[in-house]
Amino acid sequence: MEFSEIKKQCNKIERHLIALEAERDTLLALLKEQETKLLDLETQKDHNKKGQIFLRLKAADTRIAALATIEEIVTAALQEIYGEDYIFTMEMKEVSTKEGENTGLFTILPCIEKMVNGKLVKRPIKGSNGGGVLEIISVLLRFAFGTYNNYGGIYVLDEALSAVSKDGVMEKLLIFLDRYIKELGLQVILITHSAEKFSQISALNYLVYKELGIARLRLVSRDDIIDMQDFDVST
Repeated sequence: MEFSEIKKQCNKIERHLIALEAERDTLLALLKEQETKLLDLETQKDHNKKGQIFLRLKAADTRIAALATIEEIVTAALQEIYGEDYIFTMEMKEVSTKEGENTGLFTILPCIEKMVNGKLVKRPIKGSNGGGVLEIISVLLRFAFGTYNNYGGIYVLDEALSAVSKDGVMEKLLIFLDRYIKELGLQVILITHSAEKFSQISALNYLVYKELGIARLRLVSRDDIIDMQDFDVST
């Protein structure tokens, strides 16, 4: 091979090497750019993770404070209606406590603590208490949550207190509701078949009746309600 051919081949190889070096430099620059982006993403992920943990802790603190306030409101009402030994609690349990998960899911178990044969016993409300305890707590919770959230709308209670059976409990309940509703300025619509009882504290009473297949509404007095009963009602 002549020298000119060798020189020509060397120049060709040199140009190819220069092209490869340029391609390498481009790839290195792209790699560095991707590494920088990956580092930024890792940093952002770390910040997001810390932020999620912080928000979860703050949300948990807020929930705990809210539950404590609601527990206090309901407990005070229960003690007034049933006796000093009643304490209402809400046990909160997170569905997931893993740091990487931010589901915000949790469960709440309402319970009652009271003295039984000299011992403090805690048990869930549902299925363990009769005499309308569950129904009364349900109404109290609506009022408590509404009060905590500054709710100013109307509470509609449809036969919400129909299971309250004891006359002594009903009497204390009526006294409590009358004062509580007036003090907080609540607007409550109670739908009930026991109008003779709740008309003692109601501001207005409406009779719902059917005429020609159409539901109608009529304003009635407490005396009207008592007259419609088939039994004597002590006032």
